[in-house]
Amino acid sequence: LIESYLIIDRERDKLAPLIGQTTEAEITVIGKNKTNDYFSSYEATVTFDDDTFDAVLECEYKGDFSVGDILRGQVLVSRIEDQTEEAGYYLARGVYIVLLSSEDTLTVVDSGFSNFKIKMRSLNAKLASILEGEIGGDSADLVSAISLGNKKLLENSILRDFRRAGLSHVLAISGMHLSVIMLALEGLLRRLGVRREFRCALIFFVALFYLALTGFSLSTVRAFIMMSFVYLAFLLRNDNDAVTSLFFSLFLIFLISPNSVWDIGIWLSFLAVLGILTVDFFTKKISARLYESRLKKQVVKALLYFLSAILVT
Repeated sequence: LIESYLIIDRERDKLAPLIGQTTEAEITVIGKNKTNDYFSSYEATVTFDDDTFDAVLECEYKGDFSVGDILRGQVLVSRIEDQTEEAGYYLARGVYIVLLSSEDTLTVVDSGFSNFKIKMRSLNAKLASILEGEIGGDSADLVSAISLGNKKLLENSILRDFRRAGLSHVLAISGMHLSVIMLALEGLLRRLGVRREFRCALIFFVALFYLALTGFSLSTVRAFIMMSFVYLAFLLRNDNDAVTSLFFSLFLIFLISPNSVWDIGIWLSFLAVLGILTVDFFTKKISARLYESRLKKQVVKALLYFLSAILVT
C-alpha cells in the first residue's frame, strides 16, 4: 500500500494538471499498435517539464512513424481510464495517459533513438516481418502472436473465434510458452550430452532473452522465477518448494512493479498454478493409497492420469 501510494498516486498527481489540456510535447515512439488508413496508435514515452511518462499516442490519421522516432507537436492529454477497452492492460504497465493528435501536426525531429527496450521491440518486429515473408497472411499473424506476443496484429474476427473457443490464453505469451521453450531446449541439450550445470545456465539466459523479446509479460515472468527456483535448487543441491517459489515470484513482481496489481493475467496465472499445486497435494495422497491397494500398477497409473487431467482442468 505504501509503495502503491508513493509510485502510482505520485505519478497520477503529476499528470493531473495536464488532463484535458492541449499542450506541446516531445514524444518518443516505443512500439506500434494497430494502424489503418484512418487511425494509428503507438506505445510511447512523453516528456513534460523534464518528467518522462509512458503513454499511448493515438493519431486520427494514418501516422507514418517508426520505433525510435522522436516527435514534437500539439497533443490533447486524457486519462487512460477513459479508454475502457484496454485500460487494465495499460494501467498494469504504468501507462496513465492517452495523447490524442487530431491533425497531422506532429513532426519527426530525430530518428533512430535506441535503448534496450527499443532494440528488443525492433528485433521482435524484424522476426515478425520474417514470418510475414515466409508464411504470409493471417497465418503469419497467428504464428507471430503465439510465438512473439504480437496479438495486436490479429484481425478482430480471429480474436473473436479464439474467445468463443475458450482458447484466448494460447494467444497471450505466458508460462505455457516459456515452459515449452525451456523443456525443448532442456531435451536438446541433454541429447547433445551437455552437463546439467551448463544446461541450467544456458536455459536461464535463453529464457531471460525470450522474456525481453516478448515484453516481459507478467505471467511469463512468474513462470520464469518459479523455473529459476527449480534450477537454482539443483545447483545448490537443495529441494525446490513450489509454493514458496510461487508466492515469492508474486511478491517480487509486485515489489518491482506495483502497477501489476491491475494485470488480470498475473492473477489468473498465479491462481491457476496455486490450484494445480493444491490438486497435486491431494492426488499424491490418493496415489499413495491406490498403490497400496490390490489394483494393478497400470490401472493405478491410468486412474491417476485421468484424475489429474480432470482436477487440473
